[in-house]
Amino acid sequence: MSTIAPGLQHLAFNAKRREAVDALYAVLLVQGATMTESPAECPRYSDGYDAVFFTDPSGIALEFCYTPNLTH
Repeated sequence: MSTIAPGLQHLAFNAKRREAVDALYAVLLVQGATMTESPAECPRYSDGYDAVFFTDPSGIALEFCYTPNLTH
């Protein structure tokens, strides 16, 4: 059984363009970031949702996503 601790677990940032997700992924690879999911469409969230998932050095899950119908 896993234990869930209080505090920040997952933080998502929204991109204004789909291309920004791929651009950040390229930077993350150069920086040697820990990737948990490569850029891909995630229809489980919404149509056209595209995201890359990675972790920061302390293990917090981070996400950079594009949501086509989101008003900026």
